[in-house]
Amino acid sequence: MIVVALVSWWYSAGWLRQIEEVRRQLARAVESFSIGTLLATLFSPFRQIAAGNVRGPLAVKVRAWGDRTVSRFVGFMVRSIFILIGIGYGLLLLCLGVLRLVAWPLVPVLPLIALGLFVWKAI
Repeated sequence: MIVVALVSWWYSAGWLRQIEEVRRQLARAVESFSIGTLLATLFSPFRQIAAGNVRGPLAVKVRAWGDRTVSRFVGFMVRSIFILIGIGYGLLLLCLGVLRLVAWPLVPVLPLIALGLFVWKAI
């Protein structure tokens, strides 16, 4: 009776739990890299203290504009790198999750397969 309960759990509730765990891991990866926030602020200045309006001669305004432009470029590059790393990590987790879900129904029969291979090799 316990074998029947184990097999029925393995192929129903256990499999659903694995699917939910893979989904949770993907959601955590997207949240930890903050891909949505990085995309929303892709062209924002990067750690610029004085990003406000500048008063003064034209040379000071041009210099401030140049500083903001460089800061935006640096922000774009840094955020782009983190977005690509986050997407790569998410894709890796997705591939491993699919392998996990494909392997899940095979795990109970792996000892039988191993025994069959051992006997076949011994002959």
